[in-house]
Amino acid sequence: MFKKTFHIAFQNQSILNLAYQFSHLPGLCLLYSGGNYASSSLSFLSIFPKKEILLESSNPWQNLHKKLTPHYWFGYLSYEMGAFSDEEKVLAYKKSDIPLGHFQRYLITIKFDSKSNLIELFIDEECKTSLEEQKWVDRFLKLPDWLKELQGYSLNSTMPCQLLKKMDFVDYEKKCKKIKEYILEGDVYQVNLTHESIAKTALSPFLVFARLAAKNPSPFSAYISHENYTIVSTSPERLLLKQGDFLQTKPIKGSIKRDEFTCDKKQENSLLTSIKDRAELAMITDLARNDLGKLSEVNSIKTKPFLLEKYENIIHMLSEVNATAKKEISPLEYLRALFPGGSITGCPKLRAQEIIFEIEKRARHVYTGSIGYLTPEQDFDFNIAIRTLLFQKEQVSIQLGGAIVADSTAQAEYYESLQKGMSIFQALNLDYRNEFCFS
Repeated sequence: MFKKTFHIAFQNQSILNLAYQFSHLPGLCLLYSGGNYASSSLSFLSIFPKKEILLESSNPWQNLHKKLTPHYWFGYLSYEMGAFSDEEKVLAYKKSDIPLGHFQRYLITIKFDSKSNLIELFIDEECKTSLEEQKWVDRFLKLPDWLKELQGYSLNSTMPCQLLKKMDFVDYEKKCKKIKEYILEGDVYQVNLTHESIAKTALSPFLVFARLAAKNPSPFSAYISHENYTIVSTSPERLLLKQGDFLQTKPIKGSIKRDEFTCDKKQENSLLTSIKDRAELAMITDLARNDLGKLSEVNSIKTKPFLLEKYENIIHMLSEVNATAKKEISPLEYLRALFPGGSITGCPKLRAQEIIFEIEKRARHVYTGSIGYLTPEQDFDFNIAIRTLLFQKEQVSIQLGGAIVADSTAQAEYYESLQKGMSIFQALNLDYRNEFCFS
């Protein structure tokens, strides 16, 4: 692996502008840390995929373990991959027209660290290179000059978007009622219920991503293009980070609207003192502690509960759970133990997944799965793919959701889920206020 390091000040917009030059190419991957969040300062731009791992329904976790080599790999795990996470039981799941997981190894990867102003260029010399690709390699060797050229470049689009399908409130209310029946019967304590809208758009997926990155910068954003579909994510949530023997998960549960009419401090206090939201987060935090604790060093679990993070339209409450990994356990086993995240399934997790399958009656695809990377040193960082869009042909799938507990009201949960999607609606030029009767 050839590596070249540059110590230069750069703007995050320059990363987007650089990625845009290649946005027409299938396989482009951009993992983007926007905003000034402590969770992550790293962004990765990967171009020209040379190897791939496609995961299907036959032993997907085992196949991923076998096929991963000590290189950089970038990709996703769909929500449906979670049906195979339990070692004793394969859950029922909805079939999807995209793979359960898809990872790629690239000729060129650029790692940006916005805190240290460090840029690292990696060229995978084991990969065959065409003459055209070699020209790009030569260009990247002069990356600082190229980034200067791209400063001030503007990415914009104003095409309208037409909503084709949405879940109406009556359907949502029925599903909430059914979940609450399961809660009263003692099956579960909470279930994450999601709903899907489909819109028609001619917008470039990358321009939608760029608008989201500008409007609602998030630490775990991602853009991945494939031949038949494109993933756009502006996730604020980390599923699992591994750095050496350090492990960290940061589950989010509890949200409140943020706008120019209400003081942030007032909203923060409302969220922190909400018995319902604190109970939801406590349950999911305990679930994460248990999932990590089964495989981590004894007494290594440390928790920081009830933290707040502010985004453009919303304030989130979250916890931080840290642990120490055991050397004898495969890194993928930690990822498998937490996947899918408790914040987007429920508690207990397996029963919540079964109820989600019964009630939602559709594949979630990449939404509420995970997007991330693995390094040659077997470290990794994966998000929970919320605020995530799936583009196929000229349609885009918009999925939103939230936790249902015993004292949830369908109307409040429905509108909270729409609040989470405000930046998405705006980026798509979707008239969400009329379409969803939003107020």
